[in-house]
Formats: sequence, structure tokens, C-alpha cells
Amino acid sequence: MVFGPDDLRALVGLLRQNPDLRAELRIVLEIDELRGLATTMEQLASTVKGLAAAQANLAAAQTRAERQLEEAAMRIKALAEGQVRTEERLTRLEATVAALTEAHGRAEERLTRLEEAMVKAQERLTRLEATVAALVEAQQRWPLAMTG
Repeated sequence: MVFGPDDLRALVGLLRQNPDLRAELRIVLEIDELRGLATTMEQLASTVKGLAAAQANLAAAQTRAERQLEEAAMRIKALAEGQVRTEERLTRLEATVAALTEAHGRAEERLTRLEEAMVKAQERLTRLEATVAALVEAQQRWPLAMTG
């Protein structure tokens, strides 16, 4: 049996005249839609569970990132404090080097004066040796001159 346009019109007219029949047809038609809705709800529930899991993962990742950021901030603070101490030591070392440089300059001046004094002393020693040698020679000749 083939269901044609006239049959459809007759069915529609029948449904308009009979509310109980219309309600029964609605139930039959809605059951299929409800089945589809149940499937859609299951998919939605699955999606919500997935989103909840993703949100939990993101929250955990954010907690880890915040902890790492806090640790990095603490390391940066420690490095900055170390940098300050290093700069203080460097300043003290620069002052020490400057003082040593000045002391070295004074030591070089004293060494130069000492070298000059040494040269003068050497010259005096040479003259003194010559004088002593002359005196020794004169003394060696003197007893001969007295006996002679």
C-alpha cells in the first residue's frame, strides 16, 4: 500500500478532529526525538567531563607555574643580593688596588732615592778605598823614609 497526498490530507484532518490521536502521534514522534536528545545529552555530559578535566589540568598547571614563578623570583632576589655583595667587594678591591698603587709609587720613589744614595755611597767607598790605598802606601814608605 502506497501512502499518497490524499492519504496525508485525510490523516491531517483526522488529527485535527481527534486531540487524543494527535497526542498519541506526538508521543510516537517525540520518542525518536527524545532518544536523539538522550544521545546529545550523553555527548554533552562527556564534553563537560572533558572540559572539567581540562580545567583541572589548567588549574594544576597554573599552580605549578605560580610556584615556579615564586621560586624564580626568590632566585632573582638572591642573585640581586649576591650582586650587591659582589659590587661592595669590588668597590673595596678597587680601593685596595688604589692604595697599593700609591704605596707602590712611594716604594719606587724610595727605591730610586736608595739607588741614588747607593751610587753616592759606592763613589765615596771607591774614593775611600783609593785614600786608604794611598795611606797604606804612604805608611809603607814612611818607615823606610825614617830609617833611611
